[in-house]
Amino acid sequence: METGVRHGVDATPRATSEVTATAIEVFTTRNNDDLVPLSLPDELILEIFSHHVTSFHYANSSWKAHRAWSWNAYGWLAIAHVCRRWRDIVLSAPALWTTIKATSPACVGAFFDRSGQMPMSVVGALNFELGTAHPLPHSWIVIFENAHRIGELHLEYDAMTADQFRSAWIPTFPQLKFLALTVTTGRGLSHDNFPPVLLHVHKSSHLETLETSFLTFSVASQLFAPNLRDLTLSNFGWPTDIDASARWVMLLDALKGLPKLEKLSLLDGPPDVPWDLVAPNASEPPKVTSAPAPLLNLQQLVVRSCSRFGGAIVGTLLENIEVRASPALRQLYMIGPPDRAQGAGVAASSLALFGAALGRKFAAAAAAKPPVLIRSLSLEAKDARRHGAPRVSIGARSAAGVADALSVLSPPRSISTPSPAPESNILEVSLSDASAESIFQHVFTQLPLDAVHSVTIDELSHGAYGSEPYVPTDTVWRETFAHAKDVQHLTISGRSADHLPTALHPQTGHDGQSLFPKLQGLKLRSVAFLTVSLADGMEADEDGEEFWVRGRWYEQFVVALKARSQMGMKLQTLSITGTEAITEAEVLELRAYAEEVNWEAR
Repeated sequence: METGVRHGVDATPRATSEVTATAIEVFTTRNNDDLVPLSLPDELILEIFSHHVTSFHYANSSWKAHRAWSWNAYGWLAIAHVCRRWRDIVLSAPALWTTIKATSPACVGAFFDRSGQMPMSVVGALNFELGTAHPLPHSWIVIFENAHRIGELHLEYDAMTADQFRSAWIPTFPQLKFLALTVTTGRGLSHDNFPPVLLHVHKSSHLETLETSFLTFSVASQLFAPNLRDLTLSNFGWPTDIDASARWVMLLDALKGLPKLEKLSLLDGPPDVPWDLVAPNASEPPKVTSAPAPLLNLQQLVVRSCSRFGGAIVGTLLENIEVRASPALRQLYMIGPPDRAQGAGVAASSLALFGAALGRKFAAAAAAKPPVLIRSLSLEAKDARRHGAPRVSIGARSAAGVADALSVLSPPRSISTPSPAPESNILEVSLSDASAESIFQHVFTQLPLDAVHSVTIDELSHGAYGSEPYVPTDTVWRETFAHAKDVQHLTISGRSADHLPTALHPQTGHDGQSLFPKLQGLKLRSVAFLTVSLADGMEADEDGEEFWVRGRWYEQFVVALKARSQMGMKLQTLSITGTEAITEAEVLELRAYAEEVNWEAR
């Protein structure tokens, strides 16, 4: 990159003879005449510097592993040596000096000096020096002396020595907006202490984001500030002398003091189900407190639990918090162990409690003023990283006329996801380790689907981690969507459509007893339209019989469409994609039962 008039090449020192000097002079003169001076403004150069990431070769592998982010933060240091102008820009730009990796006191002090009065971002490990008069390293003393300037703090510390530091002063953090606190010793255990220098963090009126790892909840809650908007608790534990019910009370009481909370992540540590409050054969999650915790601004809830009762845990949480109907809770991730054959019954019954709580939330939203109704429902498998983990997307809108919208989000590796448009009122439920069968049986059946206009069902495996596809029977279709009378658009993929023709066929002469009586658009993706039979020479073995049954799909589909057309339920649009197992003649036949037929082969 050229940022100023390029200086001509001085040929004289390079010449070893008069001939060589003449040749170089001619070359350099012609070269310099062809140059186009380019001068970028300082502001643009500064912006480029702020995004620069170094590509240094790490000679030491341990150094490479040591906080690679620091090179990203300090990438501009290397290019500052290119020329005097760039160096002057760097030295006079406070914004470049606002990220500190706690190293030597001189380095830390230089960053505070050159950053002006801008808020600082500090990252480092707090290692105490035992046996010294002042156990806190001098670099951290400099940092905490400037605590009033810290806006973001990422801190790691050793729990075994955290309480060694005692000081006559405990700093306040008036500008602190982000705090991430991680215990580096005894991973797998949660600890009950943190550095005393952070005792006043909860008084920070600007603290909006708090992330803790390997701290007990009772200690982490001491850091809760009233204006928190984003709270993430990872690998957190509980006092061993209190039961699950008391733990829930402790959690809910703490949440009641966070009225502005927008995102809540409880990862590997939420309380177990308070079974002492659950009645035998209960169909609803227990109420832990007399009044729910009012989280009226909550938009994203993430719960990860190793318990087989993860569904009941999330259901208990939903039952005991209050969320505003509009804007609704938009993203819900439930991550837990798969409901495989072993323990599948326990997991399924647990998911039923979750479905009950979710259904009650939407029932309350439908009764709100104005009501918020479910308009779209989808069950999709889009995330290959989680082996086709099912994800439910529920789109809703208020009766006032907010436009329908549906957003597809993947279960996250790190929980950091974009939010849908503010007016969308969408709930994304990622049931990353639940089977499609359990979702049909225990979640969909408990949702108020009376106002649903659009339904999408992907092909999903029978279990959470592969195996055979789950094939909803015609009975499952009818029971699940018995009250979904307003569905106008249906999208089905793969084996999920195996029993769709039978399900769509009217059972009686009354429209009210037909599945999806107002259906106008049907989209079939990668559906088998094969029309072979045993008469084509296939042996009548078990596999052949199954293939023969699937081969009858097209015939049953035509019969169902014809019957619906005769009853005034003719399709407006039929779209077929992702299959070559259908002929043009069959497409022409289908046009007798749909106003428009669109066919795209693979």
